[in-house]
Amino acid sequence: MPVSTRSGSTRSRTRTKNKKDVRTRDATVAARKKTTRRRSARLTSQVAEKKDVDMWVELPEGPVAKKPRLDKANSVPPPTPKAKAAASALSNSKIKAAAIASAASRAKASATASAASKEKVAEAAARELARMTLTPNLSEPSASSQRRNTRAELDSSIRRSSRKSTARKSIQIDEAEKSNEADDAQTVDQADEAPKFKQVDEAGRKRNQLDEEQLKKKTADLRDGQRMLKRKRDEFEMEFEKMRAELDKRETAIKKKEGQLSRIDKQLDKRLEAIQKKETAFKKREQETNDLALSLSVDRTQEAMTQLEEQWTCVLCYDIMACPANLTPAQCGHTFCALCILKWFFTHLHDDCGGWHFALECPLCRTVLPVPPEVAPRPMYTCPFSLNRLADTVLTDLIDGLRGPDNRNQSTGSGKGKKKAVDAGSSISDAWNEGGASRNEWKDRDRRGREELQFVVNSWTRLTQNDMQVLKGRLAPPANNAR
Repeated sequence: MPVSTRSGSTRSRTRTKNKKDVRTRDATVAARKKTTRRRSARLTSQVAEKKDVDMWVELPEGPVAKKPRLDKANSVPPPTPKAKAAASALSNSKIKAAAIASAASRAKASATASAASKEKVAEAAARELARMTLTPNLSEPSASSQRRNTRAELDSSIRRSSRKSTARKSIQIDEAEKSNEADDAQTVDQADEAPKFKQVDEAGRKRNQLDEEQLKKKTADLRDGQRMLKRKRDEFEMEFEKMRAELDKRETAIKKKEGQLSRIDKQLDKRLEAIQKKETAFKKREQETNDLALSLSVDRTQEAMTQLEEQWTCVLCYDIMACPANLTPAQCGHTFCALCILKWFFTHLHDDCGGWHFALECPLCRTVLPVPPEVAPRPMYTCPFSLNRLADTVLTDLIDGLRGPDNRNQSTGSGKGKKKAVDAGSSISDAWNEGGASRNEWKDRDRRGREELQFVVNSWTRLTQNDMQVLKGRLAPPANNAR
């Protein structure tokens, strides 16, 4: 839920609750006031009813006044604590005046009842006398005796009626006095309790006044809170409107940027597709170039190997020459491996005398070589060996050309001819690459031949017979020595 909606609902609930509390308190105060007025009216009617003495009871001899009593239907029950609080509205003076008026009315009613009872007794006696006078009695002996009897009976009946009425009257008067005494006691009790009611009423008024003051204070606080909440709500709504406008602006900018990014994305996709096509074409051309380079390398390797085997094979070892050296006589000039020609030359050295007893011939053309002098120092021109530098350079280039192509540039083609060519070139290049067996063996022969040839050429003028025998033992095994 948004913040504005949640705070608005909270404020509305708070206002509704405060309004309900105010209404409840107003209704409570109005009900209390209404109850007080109702009970005051009821007490006033009770006092007024006690003043009425118009009720009479019909006795057999005539009407006799009776103390007026309140009807049970209209009687007021004894005051309860709530009735006492309501009766506190009457002042103490009014209650005393009502008590005095009630006592006076009861005295007047008693006097009226006594006079009425006497009159009724006299009337009853007169009626009885008239009845007896008007009724003839045949058994009477004379009128005088009848008059005497009638008077005696009348006196006795009057006395009896008088005694009965007096007894009833005394009973009624006693009952009325008891009732009046009870009413007086109740009135006096109410008059005595009036100060208490007044104190209760004062406390109620003070409490009501405090409640009204608290209610007014709370109402003012609620109004202040409502005004503050309204002000905060207005500020929040203004801030919310600003934030919403800013968010709308940002959303518009984001949508615009999204459109730009989508266009850029499409352009990048097109460029990427073009780059992928170019990369595919480049890889294809690179593959073709590698295939061509491999085929050229294979062709060159095979061509170099063919040239080495045909033109640079030593006739003594039937292997590719290593450190080529030629014989110096002008009639010969053939080239051999330096190590091979040295072995061949010193193999013919005689072990006992350390010299050559017969002239040597070229292994290839049979040209007679001059016999070296036995005694040192010898002339340098008598040395039959020299390094063929041109042949050495050509051989080195051809051997380096036997290296196969780089493995990273090898083709992945699957053609039959291409596969055969690659296999042939790879077998040759594997043997003549750096670390290959053929290349290592050739390099070892080339190194030893250079060392021995350089030693012989540099030491030729001062070599003794013993030095030559040692050189022979180092170059050629004893089993291969001549006789």
